[in-house]
Amino acid sequence: MKSEIKLYCILLLMGMSCPCWADFTVTKAGDSVVDPTALTAKRVHPYFGGVCVNAVHQQQDAVVTHGKHQYVGYYDAERRLCLARRKLPAGQWSSIRFADYVFKKNGDHCTVCIGVCPKDGTIHMAFDHHNNALSYRVSQRGVAAHPERVKWEASLFGPTVSELEKSKPPAGLCYPRFWKTPDGGLQISYRIGAAGNGDRWLVDYDADAGTWTHTRQGR
Repeated sequence: MKSEIKLYCILLLMGMSCPCWADFTVTKAGDSVVDPTALTAKRVHPYFGGVCVNAVHQQQDAVVTHGKHQYVGYYDAERRLCLARRKLPAGQWSSIRFADYVFKKNGDHCTVCIGVCPKDGTIHMAFDHHNNALSYRVSQRGVAAHPERVKWEASLFGPTVSELEKSKPPAGLCYPRFWKTPDGGLQISYRIGAAGNGDRWLVDYDADAGTWTHTRQGR
């Protein structure tokens, strides 16, 4: 224990003395309200008290910027899945409200995760997961690449599906996250299994074919 404390102190001092941190500052640019009536339903956690499903600490990529537009995934007051966008730096938010999907739980794990594939301009959404089946939908090609050419509406997106690679539906899914690859592609990662006893899985998005391939356990 003593050696661990000493090592921590040394690393802390090294970080404090690093020149790259000397001029680091954060300045608030302003506030932007996506939806003033978004879902605020809470449940009581036995350890942490009241928690929400929108904008929680474990949520990955609820806000994504691509080109001159920014995207936010959330649930609205009627529990509908939503995807909002605005033009930067200070455009008005416009939300797609998917009437075909209603969020029925109060679990703070069941957040909305979004990703953009630079190669084909598709927008991907994974949502409502807490050790259950996949919920995923994707936009048409070019929606994020040329946002000014499309009308921002639900018809831009396909239906909610429960598998990425054909005949390989993930079960017991939690914590999905999209990753951009160096060549402009996209991956998704997620956990299968319970906390402390789960495995991380990866799947690759083929932008040329518009399909997901190579489902595998992460290393």
